Amino acid sequence: MGGSPVGGAGAGGGASAPLFMQMPNCGPDEQNLEGTFQGATVMRPANLLSNTLRARVYYTVSTERSSIRLEWQDVLTPNVVQPLTGGYFLTRWDTANPGVLYCVVAGEISAFQLPSDRLDDDYFKFKITRARSGEVGQTASNDSAMCDGAEFDVDLRGCVYRFAN
Repeated sequence: MGGSPVGGAGAGGGASAPLFMQMPNCGPDEQNLEGTFQGATVMRPANLLSNTLRARVYYTVSTERSSIRLEWQDVLTPNVVQPLTGGYFLTRWDTANPGVLYCVVAGEISAFQLPSDRLDDDYFKFKITRARSGEVGQTASNDSAMCDGAEFDVDLRGCVYRFAN
């Protein structure tokens, strides 16, 4: 398994890792994204509707395009940070250019240990630190994307809390 320990628990209480101390928090069935993107402030809380979390990928399900897709190498393990290996996000917060797709080039993700009565839930946090513009073709609903434009730094931090019941 790749990654490094982040210590402590997330939503379940306890110490937080320095990496994720500045991350937004999520309540049950929420996905939050905040930070800065090309000089603009991003604050995008959202209720989770349909979404998918598999061993190495997370995405929102939509009849059009997912608003975010994250990919990583190993199965998420509580309190272990690992690099994001791909994915994309849409700039739904940008009123001038809503829905522009950017590929994830670099970032990190970690699951958090939840209390013993919430083990069926999923809670993870992530940060996207580099992106690439220039989508190649039209990415279908939940498929991976390719971009051939310029790479640039971003500061997007997010969380997802999938509440079982």
